[in-house]
Amino acid sequence: MTTDTVDFTRDIYSENLVLNIRPPHDGIRPSIAGISIYSRGSEPYESSRERFISIVLDLCYAYQDYAIWLLVGTEAWQRDSRILRHQKLTGLLRKNKVDLSQFGKVEEVQISSEYGLKFFVAVNLTKENIGDAFNIVLEEKCSYVVVGREMTNIMDFLKAGWIGKLYLDSKLVLVSAENDSVILKAFDDKSNSERGVTAIGNPLLIQSLFDRFQ
Repeated sequence: MTTDTVDFTRDIYSENLVLNIRPPHDGIRPSIAGISIYSRGSEPYESSRERFISIVLDLCYAYQDYAIWLLVGTEAWQRDSRILRHQKLTGLLRKNKVDLSQFGKVEEVQISSEYGLKFFVAVNLTKENIGDAFNIVLEEKCSYVVVGREMTNIMDFLKAGWIGKLYLDSKLVLVSAENDSVILKAFDDKSNSERGVTAIGNPLLIQSLFDRFQ
């Protein structure tokens, strides 16, 4: 048996139950709302999947001229090597039988430093393959789904980078706000038997999700 819970905040930078994140250092606080919708207990996988799909579709209808992106990255620095530079993240995932190109157009950037290499990938999804991508979103910890306008510059997200933890990905959150997009993070916390999704972004869109699920 599962119990549905909805946490909502109109300002993610204030004290709330959705997300604890520090405001930007420059003092400018963009208007960003947040919502977490989840179940406690043994929720079936299909129920979680259908919830995620319905949230994404709701956002698509709100934007109308929408775009859906699956973001996948490397959380830790990888040891620099010729093979890794050739394979990149898409190649490493393909070795694990995850072929991102099946979903649509793939964009990938590589970041180098004294610590090694990091890779960030964005895949353009459609409404028809959101469900197929859900398992990747759930299993790949360094991943998000972004829903925004068709003209969203996804390269801004790739250059910002991320580690897959919203409270630490403040740069990605700001880029999303600048692009009037919504970031979605699926989670499966086995320690608390909680499975659900957190969404942050445009206050009007997040409010509409809250009105639907409360």
